[in-house]
Amino acid sequence: MSNDSATKPRGLVGQITAYFINSQLTVLLVIALTAFSIGTFILVPKEENPQINVPGASVTFTYPGAPAEVVEKSVTTMMESRIRELEGIDHIYSTSVNSGSEIGVQFLVGSDWEKSIFKLQDQLFSSRDLLPPGVSYEVQPSRTDDVPIVTLSLTGKDYSDNQLHRVGERILEELRKIPDTGVLTINGGQPRMIAVDLNPDKLASYQLSPEAIAQSLQAANAELPAGDVSNGQSRLFIEGGSLFQSTEDIAQIIVGFSRDRSPIYLRDVATVRDDFRDRTSYSRIHFRLRPSIEDVANRHQAVVKFLEKPAGPPQRATVMTEIYGPDYTQLRELSKQVHQVFNNTKEIVDIDDSTRNQIPQMQLTVDQDKSMRAGITPTDVAETLNVLLRGSDVSTLKIPGEILPVGIQLRFSEEFRRNLDDLSRIQLPTSTGSLVPLTELVNQQPTIVDQPIFHKDQQSVVYVTGEMGNRSSIYAVLDQLFYFTRHPLPAGYWIKWDGEWKTTVDLFRDIALVLTAATAMIYMLLVGQFHSFKIPVIILGSIPLSLIGILVAFALNGAYFSALSMIGVIALAGMVIRNSIVLLEFIQERLREGADLQHAILEAGAVRFRPILLTSLAAILGNAPILLDPIWAGLGWTIITGMMASSALTMVVIPLIYYSDRLKRSQPANESPDSNHSQNNTGGESYAS
Repeated sequence: MSNDSATKPRGLVGQITAYFINSQLTVLLVIALTAFSIGTFILVPKEENPQINVPGASVTFTYPGAPAEVVEKSVTTMMESRIRELEGIDHIYSTSVNSGSEIGVQFLVGSDWEKSIFKLQDQLFSSRDLLPPGVSYEVQPSRTDDVPIVTLSLTGKDYSDNQLHRVGERILEELRKIPDTGVLTINGGQPRMIAVDLNPDKLASYQLSPEAIAQSLQAANAELPAGDVSNGQSRLFIEGGSLFQSTEDIAQIIVGFSRDRSPIYLRDVATVRDDFRDRTSYSRIHFRLRPSIEDVANRHQAVVKFLEKPAGPPQRATVMTEIYGPDYTQLRELSKQVHQVFNNTKEIVDIDDSTRNQIPQMQLTVDQDKSMRAGITPTDVAETLNVLLRGSDVSTLKIPGEILPVGIQLRFSEEFRRNLDDLSRIQLPTSTGSLVPLTELVNQQPTIVDQPIFHKDQQSVVYVTGEMGNRSSIYAVLDQLFYFTRHPLPAGYWIKWDGEWKTTVDLFRDIALVLTAATAMIYMLLVGQFHSFKIPVIILGSIPLSLIGILVAFALNGAYFSALSMIGVIALAGMVIRNSIVLLEFIQERLREGADLQHAILEAGAVRFRPILLTSLAAILGNAPILLDPIWAGLGWTIITGMMASSALTMVVIPLIYYSDRLKRSQPANESPDSNHSQNNTGGESYAS
């Protein structure tokens, strides 16, 4: 056989191979390719997750004083229909609440971000005449890949929240100097502020309004260029006004005059102090502590939400049900039933829904007759309440050592904003300059805060969400499907499942279609190679053989078969059939040379065992580092275990199947295999395709 091989003429590939075996150019090419590979590894941009371009935007509408139902009918529904007219819209989400609504627009994956946002803004601008008077809107574009690439966590045993915040500001200044740095933000800590705590009793005694105090602070803290004058051969620039230099300067400003024309200083009606804003801190909690944390929260009647960032596109929850129907009150009642089903479903945790508990509120209705006589509008009342109860920054103070100006917050002192009786202390300026108590202009009416109204794709919907514990979400959803099959919702109402679970199912479906298409193309190539319809089927048997090792390994490891595992099966399909091709090609070559079937199969196993073993080990060792990555480990486990099982079983199963098939084809239909066993030792011409 070796002599025959030596006398065979070389083809083009053989001639190229023979040239490079003894050529010095081979060494140079190997060095060049090595250097190119190292340079590519260093220079190619790297990213943890692939870029998934899903353009979107959040449109916020403000309709002061309008109830949620009015906002839904007059603003949300109208603008949803106008937005739906645009091309490339995937989903439209909306939430209508008291005094406003928010519409979330999600475009199709891969849409051009700039064109999509421009079309949306143009459509909103052309539809502004359809909005009720007094409604304003703001568009906030968003992208799914608009997430931080680096997050720095600052901690310090002997540092306060404010000190950590100041350190963060200085780090931010240094990071901004790095080329191509994008948006930088700080979360957490306690930023510094200058608190101006108003005393309503003293304001009333001096007949001063909060609005007058705010105007005085703004007017006293101003410095503007006044121009320049000529001074011989030079010019002198002049600035007018002055800025606050300290808290003492703020306390010393004049905010009014008494009846005897003596000045009234800010310190007479308020306390000025250097303070910090409300505390905002973040903690990183390992999920193995979930049971302990939930137990503590239950004992103290607290609510804890565990947040995690899954790989892939962003999702609202792992398991999410959407309940649709004509009546929103009934939808809220059904959400409670679905919530209970979630509670009864094994290993679903962090359950929540879109309905809210009834929150009491005190509605201050302005007496139109009295307010018109006093020259005070309902907006004046609302703005005054916002400043006094929530607080409002009316100016700034530049403090040495602080990178950013410190806000000056105007607010009622804490002891004067603890209950509704303190509202009687608030006085508003009338058109004549006098003050009138707020309680004389408004009527107090106890009500309930409006429940939010949700839409998805222009249909009323309520949501029930949950995260998964130590269980696959697919089994949890199947349990719920069986339950609602036995206990359907009322007529006219239906339920859909969404969230990360649906994304996973859709991804499995798409990958299965890709695997089917890949298998079909491999089959066509094998038919062309072997000129047979049956032999390619035998070769493709290596794929299910690899699945045996994959499923057993995943079961023993306690891991879930993820989408990345499916991608591993696709990659594995092309690798494992190579072993079968190598075996069957050798067998057929020996049969054409006259060898008998059994001898050809045994010789193929002996000769091809080492190449198959070496190529399999190379693939296994090459994919071993992937096992160290928690996200991509599923891909590594699939390729490694599938290659191990397929390599071992292919050496036995595939030759047996081929032997059985050829044996059946070689014997007459009326004779048994035992009676013709001796025919197996005949020449191989009758077995060759």
